[in-house]
Amino acid sequence: MSTKKKRCDGLPPAPSLQLSPLAKAARVTSALAGIGQCMETAYAHWHAGQPAQASALCEGVLQAAPLHAPALHLLGLVAHADGRIEEALSLLELACTQADALADFHSNHAEISRQSGLLDRAERAARRALSLEPDHPAAVANLGIILQEAGQLEASRELLSRAAHAAQGNADAFNNLGNTLQLMGRFSEAERSYSAVINLDPSHEAARCNLASLQRVLGKFDVAIQTYQHVLEMNPQNVQAYLGLAETYGTCRRTRLALQELDKLSSFFPSNLQVQRLRVQLLLDGSDLVAAGEALPVLPNSAPAPWPDRLQQARLLSMQGKEHQALVACRQAREVSQGHPLALTAHAMALARAGEADQACLDLRKMLEQSPACAAAWLALAELAPELLSAQDIDCMRAEFDQGVARGMPWQDVVALQRALGHAMLETGEVAPALAAYQLANTSEATAHPFDLAGFEAWVAQQIAIHASSLGAGQGRERHSPVFVIGMPHAGTDLVASMLRGGSCLVEDLFDPVGHILTSITQEDDRLFDAHGPLEGLSDNDYDELARYYLDCVDATSLRVDACPANFLFVGLIARIFPAARFIVCGRAPLENCLACYQRPPWHGPAFPRDMHGLGIYYRQYERLMRHWKGCLQPSQLLEIDHAALLDDTARVVQQVSAFCALPCELPAAGLLARAARHAEALVPLKGGGQSVQPLLAALLAREAMGADEGGRR
Repeated sequence: MSTKKKRCDGLPPAPSLQLSPLAKAARVTSALAGIGQCMETAYAHWHAGQPAQASALCEGVLQAAPLHAPALHLLGLVAHADGRIEEALSLLELACTQADALADFHSNHAEISRQSGLLDRAERAARRALSLEPDHPAAVANLGIILQEAGQLEASRELLSRAAHAAQGNADAFNNLGNTLQLMGRFSEAERSYSAVINLDPSHEAARCNLASLQRVLGKFDVAIQTYQHVLEMNPQNVQAYLGLAETYGTCRRTRLALQELDKLSSFFPSNLQVQRLRVQLLLDGSDLVAAGEALPVLPNSAPAPWPDRLQQARLLSMQGKEHQALVACRQAREVSQGHPLALTAHAMALARAGEADQACLDLRKMLEQSPACAAAWLALAELAPELLSAQDIDCMRAEFDQGVARGMPWQDVVALQRALGHAMLETGEVAPALAAYQLANTSEATAHPFDLAGFEAWVAQQIAIHASSLGAGQGRERHSPVFVIGMPHAGTDLVASMLRGGSCLVEDLFDPVGHILTSITQEDDRLFDAHGPLEGLSDNDYDELARYYLDCVDATSLRVDACPANFLFVGLIARIFPAARFIVCGRAPLENCLACYQRPPWHGPAFPRDMHGLGIYYRQYERLMRHWKGCLQPSQLLEIDHAALLDDTARVVQQVSAFCALPCELPAAGLLARAARHAEALVPLKGGGQSVQPLLAALLAREAMGADEGGRR
């Protein structure tokens, strides 16, 4: 009996189709050809900016071939472009696990992994691409950038140099190489790479921004500003150009202009972490502690590199006089940074301000053994304890400087190393080399912070003319009598402030509320020369408002006195705001005071000269202005402290200050007092510095003649 089944229509079933091997191959080939044509169309849509059509075709392919590598790869690119990063990474990883994955797929997987901060994964993918195609241009460049971000700079340079020379007309390759060279400190080579990019492609915005960044690092600030502005003319929404321009203005202490650039950027790019960080830094530079305190919490604790934010927090706390809390924040930054030299140096200086200078020196010494190129650490150690620096240390600093000059060196590192060398050589009795080092440091710093000597002299004359009579009482403001400790830098204001702050170890006062008020009123960065104009028409009500604002600013801190030395410039304004204000005037022998300023110019506050001749004239104008203020104020508002007496009989000065302020006082911190005495002793050999000191002596002699002439006229 037959076992055949019948169909429902009564017919026997159709015979099963038996294909020959050749026919099977033909069918597979036909199917693959169809998929291939489909993928060609999908990629055409992708390159034409039609991701939706490309995705639809890829999904159709995956229904027929679920692990089709090109379809998975293209879907990964579409997901990345759409901001679906996790999905993109999953699709690319799956595509790259297929046996037929091309080098292109691995290279793109590497780049998207790098953008996501997955450097280990990115490196593996890039190396897999190169194992398939050793000269794959994109993979070579991607691996070079990945190694650059991972800190493997020499390996990065080799790869990116290879990529640049293999593709002479590829501007991006030279730009990437320039970035690595800049990170390596090989600035001259980096500049050549960026110039090559611009020659190949004058509209290459990234290269121009990178070149401007390099110009800023080298202290070419005017050129950097022009370069950034040129980029913004090309593209008014270039984020990096706005950030770089703001940072350059900030470096030049043009804080108001810097904040204006950030405001422009925030109008179309409001939530960028770099913008937020730079804004906090600029607000602190401008002593706007309230706004800085409000902006700091916006920075996320989970950011990729939160330790700079901890340092900003520490800076705010220090400016508020909260040194121990600042130390805690610096310690957190040190731990999170995993030993970054800048975090270690900041922590050491916080230790010193908290009264632990010996431990700070030990930490700096240990760090320099591991990172001898850290100029900031050399300067910190030289400031705290120059006697600890040996001849071997001096040789090491010189070698680091020579190597830096050969490859190009950041201007801040030039200043730091040369000033540290000056301190160390002065300690060993090498007066002429020490003065030469100070001169080089000051010349480099003057580029960032120029001083208009003629403008300053005219401004002093104008202040004397404006405040030509006694500073009269204000309506209702007589009850406020804040204390201002004023004088030339290094005249002892820090020691007097320490007495009034419980013996704190603050080396210098960072918080400048008067300066903040002036820049707020004038809307100009150079508050010194622009202060008088907007203040001329102020009423009593305006001064009342300024008094309240000043007191609110100070009350937000734990500081009991305002110890910004440069307030001597603004005594007229201060006395208008607070007619009963009291002033402790710290004075020092002219030559000694000017040499101390030449050694250690103030790094914040109004513009200040950095050459011998300029210092002499500045001191001459300081004395002229102080003579005028003393004639305008009541004797009961003034207490004069001599620096020599401050060091010789500190306890007696403490009693004088306490009685004058009607506030409890303590002896300055022992470390601070010892450091001041040591600095004074180190200046003795500088007084016989020969020809180097002659411009200063000549200016001071002219001061004596001018003083005698003014005395005769009176």
